Amino acid sequence: MRQLEFFQPETLEKALDILADKTDNIKVLAGGTDLVVQLRDNSLSENISSILDISRIKSFKEIKNNDGEITIGSLVTHEELLNNKLFSNKLPFINEAASAVGSPQIRRRGTIGGNICNAAPCADSVPVLAALDAEVILASKSGKRKLSLTEFIDGPYRTNLKPDEIMTSIKFFMPEPGVGTSFMKVGRRKALAISRMSVAVMLRKDQTGIVNEFYLSTGSVTPKPTRLPEAERVLLNKEPTEDLINETAEKVAQIMIATSGYRWSTEYKEPVIKTMVIRAIKQALEAI
Repeated sequence: MRQLEFFQPETLEKALDILADKTDNIKVLAGGTDLVVQLRDNSLSENISSILDISRIKSFKEIKNNDGEITIGSLVTHEELLNNKLFSNKLPFINEAASAVGSPQIRRRGTIGGNICNAAPCADSVPVLAALDAEVILASKSGKRKLSLTEFIDGPYRTNLKPDEIMTSIKFFMPEPGVGTSFMKVGRRKALAISRMSVAVMLRKDQTGIVNEFYLSTGSVTPKPTRLPEAERVLLNKEPTEDLINETAEKVAQIMIATSGYRWSTEYKEPVIKTMVIRAIKQALEAI
C-alpha cells in the first residue's frame, strides 16, 4: 500500500476544514469495506494522497425518530440497521436489506453512508431507501443541502456529492401503521453474493382491499436504483388481483429492457425479475 496522509477528526467542523483544504487529493473513509480494498489493489487515482477518516464523529452514528421523521446517521452500520427494533416492528424490509449485505464482518464495519456513496448498482440498502423516498443530507463549509436519494446517485459508481461535501445522514418519513413491506435479492449463490437483481416493495390497502399506496424500486436492474412509478400505476388504486400483480411484474421487465437494452443476460434476467416482483408484492400483501 502506498504512503498516505491520514486525518481522523472528531467533529464535523474539523472534518470539513480538512476536506476544504485538500479537496482535490483526499478520500473520505467511513467503514472502509470498499476503500481499503481499493487502497490494497492500488485502484485509487494517483492524485489521492490523503485519507479523511470520519469514524470518530459521534453524531453520524445515531438513529433518531423525531415525530415520525427518521434520521439515520451516515456511520450507522448494516448490523445496527439489522438489529434495530423500530424498523423490525414497522419497516422490516430495512432489516431484511441490511441482513443481505456481505458477511457478519462486513455488516459490522460497513456503513449506510458508505454503501450509498459508493453508488454500486447492486447496493442492497438503496432500493429500500428509494421506496421510502429518502433524502440524503450533505454538509460543506458553505452550509448544508439535501437531495433525494435517486437524484444523489447519478449512475453506476457516480454521485452528485461535491468534492468538499460529506454525507451526514439519510432522512425519510415513517409511514402510518398498516403498510406491508418486502425485500428480495438474487445472487450467484446463497451466501456472500453481490446482488444480480433486487426488489423492494412497500404498500398499503384500504378497508375495501384496494391498494391505495404502492412503492416499488429495484437494484441492479437499471443503471441506478430507482422508484418505478410506471409499474406502480398498474396496481395503484386497484384490487391486487393475480392478473394485475403479473402485469406489474411484466411492466418492470419492460422498463428494465427499455432502460438497459437487450443483453446476453436478459434471457435470464427477464423471467427472474418478473418472478421476484410477483413474490415481493405477495409477501408485502401478506405482511399487512
